Amino acid sequence: MDISQFEQFTKTGTKLSNNNISINKAHSFGFNSGFYHRNNIEGFKFVVLFYNKQENSIGFLFSNNEVNGRFTITHSENKTSGGVTCRSFFSNYDLKCNELSGQYLPQEISHPNFGKIFVIQLDKKIK
Repeated sequence: MDISQFEQFTKTGTKLSNNNISINKAHSFGFNSGFYHRNNIEGFKFVVLFYNKQENSIGFLFSNNEVNGRFTITHSENKTSGGVTCRSFFSNYDLKCNELSGQYLPQEISHPNFGKIFVIQLDKKIK
């Protein structure tokens, strides 16, 4: 057995199974630890948000580019999760955080103009 092929697990104390995006009552999105690690969110500075009224969904494009309309991601001190406060986004689309507060399972889609975007369906809250 080749011991050099083993990788030490060091992410104790994180809930890696939480592959969710959360909405809270403070007009912000939380990128839970599982989602944060699986998608390397710690490597991004910004998120660009999209809203699809017909599909009742929100899209998230993670980027390091300073594009118009971006929000700055706040990373936890130990880089296990992150979030973004975006009152203007919720207000612009008249989205009620009190009603939407909870966790959502994101789906990855490929957009022809923007590339990889994560989408949550607002009518499919999981918690």
